[in-house]
Amino acid sequence: MAIQILVCSSPIKTLDGVNMMEEIAEWRRLFGEGAIKICFDWPDSALGTIVDPQMLEVERIKAIHPAGMGVTQSFRDAMKKTKWWSKYTSKVMGGVETAIQSAVEPTTFYMACLDGGPISQIEQYEMPFICSKVRKDLEELRRAGIQRCEVKVKNFESRHEIYGMLKQLETYTMLLRREIYGMLKQLETYTMPLRRLCLKCESLDNLDEQRRLDLDMMRILDLDMPH
Repeated sequence: MAIQILVCSSPIKTLDGVNMMEEIAEWRRLFGEGAIKICFDWPDSALGTIVDPQMLEVERIKAIHPAGMGVTQSFRDAMKKTKWWSKYTSKVMGGVETAIQSAVEPTTFYMACLDGGPISQIEQYEMPFICSKVRKDLEELRRAGIQRCEVKVKNFESRHEIYGMLKQLETYTMLLRREIYGMLKQLETYTMPLRRLCLKCESLDNLDEQRRLDLDMMRILDLDMPH
């Protein structure tokens, strides 16, 4: 089963100051566009410019939120009441479901969450609930003939962990390609005598000889002989 990473939650800049949009763009260049995709939101996006009075309440709670302390329930509740949160969850679900419908083979999709500040922590906390909604929609997609796929949430403490997973997938894919190539070479060796027999058949006019070659081909393919 193929694997694809869908980054659904990430700070714009990591704790060590790396721009994640640029980092993901580089990973897509290194590992291919199908290896990892962006499904999260960022401040300058259309969603980030939504005017919403509820955000004032979020900022008030955020201002008194002690540094280094886990996100409080009041902070989480205030954020989930914003227009942005509703749009964000729809954006994540849309990105994941689009990826699923674009899959050309059975695939496991990882909804990746990278550790970050208070907003990222809320996204990470809520991601399993968002994933459950995607899985519910996935059942309907399967009835429509969409490829059988799995969706899982995976949390990453650092960007290095995501990079490490991409490297592992690259190694796995390379080994799989080599195995498939070996099988194709074996198949080629197996079918070569059959091809030669077929060429002989095309040039034969003698029906008795044609009959003998037909029997030879069936022996090669281990088929039942006609009476």
